[in-house]
Amino acid sequence: LALRDDALLAKVDDVANFRSNARFTERERAALAYVEEATRTRRVDDATFATLRQHFDDREIVAITWLNAVENYFNLQAVPLGIGADGMCAIVESRTAGTRPAA
Repeated sequence: LALRDDALLAKVDDVANFRSNARFTERERAALAYVEEATRTRRVDDATFATLRQHFDDREIVAITWLNAVENYFNLQAVPLGIGADGMCAIVESRTAGTRPAA
């Protein structure tokens, strides 16, 4: 279903520019900044966490942290084993070519 949502796919295309892209809400920016910093540095600045806390409760923060950790864990396995991106590359290629991937 998400693969057929053009607005969602456009956000995926623009996620590298989440800080300045109007497609993203402040809530989404807070979550993305948090997971980016946690992934890159294994720590999170107090200001980053304070911004996250403005938008999410404790349970949601734990869920975001867990999902980010799991994704990082899977990437640590997938990259050295050469495991692909579960079709995401095909989605990008088909969007670039102006076609839809097979469902």
